[in-house]
Amino acid sequence: MKYNLIQINPQTSSKYFRDDYLIKPVKKSVLEKLLKDYLSKRQQMTENKYQNSSTEFGLHLLLVEDNPINAKIATRLLAKYHWKVDLATDGKQALDFVMSNYYKYTVVLMDIHLPIMDGLTCTTLIRQFEKDQMLPTKPVIALTSDSMSSHKNQCLKAGCTEYMNKPIDYPLLVALLERYNKRNLFAFAECDK
Repeated sequence: MKYNLIQINPQTSSKYFRDDYLIKPVKKSVLEKLLKDYLSKRQQMTENKYQNSSTEFGLHLLLVEDNPINAKIATRLLAKYHWKVDLATDGKQALDFVMSNYYKYTVVLMDIHLPIMDGLTCTTLIRQFEKDQMLPTKPVIALTSDSMSSHKNQCLKAGCTEYMNKPIDYPLLVALLERYNKRNLFAFAECDK
């Protein structure tokens, strides 16, 4: 008797598998149980992946700002929208936050002129991390006092998703973040399907 083998996700192991394969023919009840287990584990993995990415389906922002006054103003304003804000005061700290809790942050607000590691280098390293780990691209909004178009191009080339001049136009920033919040809500709705 010849058996056909179907490769299965190894995380969903059970007594019906031989190594990473399911042996055919398969009883309907066994296949239904395996699919139910697989979908349950997949849903659980998705929920774990997104559990820290928002506060009650709002945004969880990483603000990277070395000026304490700017950080305080931004944090208070963004908190009015019930968005959770974590603060990093240099590029190295921001990179560590993103790499250790990638799905926690919905959007990164990145000052470009920072101590230890500048925002462009940090953004480039975040993009490299995403590529290496095959992660989705996280929105990074560049915040800078340089208003020259060449600087904007540098930010976008480094991997920044958006660019905003300082002083920050907070109504414009809030409108932009609301767009990302709608995308975030859509992602949660897709996870529930």
